[in-house]
Amino acid sequence: MLDKLETFLKQYGWEYKLDADGKFLTGFTDENGNGYPLIISSKDELVTLTTSIELDLEKTQGESQWAVLLLRFNYAWPMVKMGLDDDFRLVLSLDLLSKSLDYGGFSFSLDVFIETAQMLTKEFEEIIKAD
Repeated sequence: MLDKLETFLKQYGWEYKLDADGKFLTGFTDENGNGYPLIISSKDELVTLTTSIELDLEKTQGESQWAVLLLRFNYAWPMVKMGLDDDFRLVLSLDLLSKSLDYGGFSFSLDVFIETAQMLTKEFEEIIKAD
């Protein structure tokens, strides 16, 4: 699966590094300069895309708004799992079935994943600005 993922990333036009654990480390930047590190891993039948988004959520009072927003997005996109980690980073992950994964499915899923991360960043930034 690693060879297949490497080919997909090259076709997608992304630079990446392969770490000692067999995870691809890459990422993207949006038009506002927000960076999104991306880890692509493969285990058993799944390929997992994971990113974390640095936001100043710890400094805001909008906990109830974050919870509602995360619940809404998790409901709207049940394949993309979203939550907050211990450091108040927004974490997104998406599992893809590796058995039938082709480049079309990979690139479409990655496009949707990127769009979701950017949309969530904008929504959370609005909550932060409102505080």
